[in-house]
Amino acid sequence: EARGRLCVAVAATASRGPRLTLTVPAILEARKLFLLFAGGEKHAIYAQAKRPGPVGEVPLRLVLRQERVPVSVLSAP
Repeated sequence: EARGRLCVAVAATASRGPRLTLTVPAILEARKLFLLFAGGEKHAIYAQAKRPGPVGEVPLRLVLRQERVPVSVLSAP
């Protein structure tokens, strides 16, 4: 249950180790968001997130579509 929390634990999967992630309310309480990424795979995800579609398909869409907090996008090859 993530309600009222700033971060939650995410269990390991076959492709990723265990990690902590910020909850949506915690992200949207920021004064400014910076999205920093590099590499072809991450660029493809960012491009997909900018296209129409459900947030559940690409969670990054939630950050890109919200209008509450300014988002600066920084990318490297």
